[in-house]
Amino acid sequence: MKIVIVEPLAHRAGHYTKELYSYCRCLSPYVDKVDVLTPFGFKEEWRNIDSCTVYKLLVDSKTGFARYETTSAPGYLVQWQFYKRATFDIKRLQPDIVHVWGYKSTFPLWRFLRCRKNNPKVIMTLKAVKRSHAPILRSKLLASLQENLSYYLLRNIADSYIVHTEEMAKQAKAIGIGENEIAIIPTGIDEHDPTITKEEARRRLRLPPGVFLLLLFGVLREEKSVFEILRLAKTLSDNIMLYIVGEDWTPGGVQSFIDKEGAQQNVICNLQYLPETEVEVHFRACDAVIIASRPEFAGESGVLLQAAEYEIPILAAAHGHSGMLIRKEKIGMVFEYGNAISFQAAVRELVNTLRRDPFFFKISMKHFKQSRDWEHIISQYLRLYDHP
Repeated sequence: MKIVIVEPLAHRAGHYTKELYSYCRCLSPYVDKVDVLTPFGFKEEWRNIDSCTVYKLLVDSKTGFARYETTSAPGYLVQWQFYKRATFDIKRLQPDIVHVWGYKSTFPLWRFLRCRKNNPKVIMTLKAVKRSHAPILRSKLLASLQENLSYYLLRNIADSYIVHTEEMAKQAKAIGIGENEIAIIPTGIDEHDPTITKEEARRRLRLPPGVFLLLLFGVLREEKSVFEILRLAKTLSDNIMLYIVGEDWTPGGVQSFIDKEGAQQNVICNLQYLPETEVEVHFRACDAVIIASRPEFAGESGVLLQAAEYEIPILAAAHGHSGMLIRKEKIGMVFEYGNAISFQAAVRELVNTLRRDPFFFKISMKHFKQSRDWEHIISQYLRLYDHP
């Protein structure tokens, strides 16, 4: 079996690249060939995987430079060009299965519909159902038409759809995707031994040794409630600090917000992209990870999965899939979104629990990781590939 994975976001920082790497590593022994189509490749070096080739469709093979002007994420017009090239390469590669690994903007996918004429089976992983769309139709009266057209396209782009949560499955059904077309497959978690201790990590990163550090990690966007978390950070006691690590994509900027709100004494910032090889040291340096995506977020948090991978307890808003997982798996504490009193109480309980027993969450974390072993997860994908 030959698989082509179309990944428009694979060059970006974040959990998609790591997830895709782990997936391809586990998939390659079971199929004849895996080809990954990306716009610009990966920021970090793509490690060798047997029978797997990564293509950079929008990079000139002679010069090594992008063929189109772009920022840190592919723009709307760049996405059009990417799907045009992807359609051409799918025809050339002649796969049995085309797996579309998420999307950034809906309407450029129209170009991708051409590949359906070549009759490969198409499977799409929905990381989100509601995406922002380029303002083709600026009139408010026509906004619903644009939304309906995008949902029509999503309904017709694939033979089967993969989602990671029950909440996302409900959203997919709400836009008209049939229940028998949806497969709920959770994301796998890697297993590896620690390469650095907390003390060593803090010395390396020059972080204060005697405080309780809460890690806010990943690409910093509004939907991750970055500013809400910063407001809550002002209520932290002196021996607890928020450590922010990631690229800043917020309007106005994180540092400007911190200066305006007067939260400098409670916050340490490292606002830059981290290659995968440097991620572990930042997780190991911290006592817990904080997650507070907006209530409308229905997906699975990549940061939660990374925290579980490194066995770091999680402090999260109680709503949504993340809150449910933490309560069910007993891998952290939850608080009411936007409620400072609830947040303070959850932080105190987490700090006191870890002071009494630093290994309190370890057993639960290990059980959770075992349930998300990639070898088990990959079998679910293979069954879908055989019967999309």
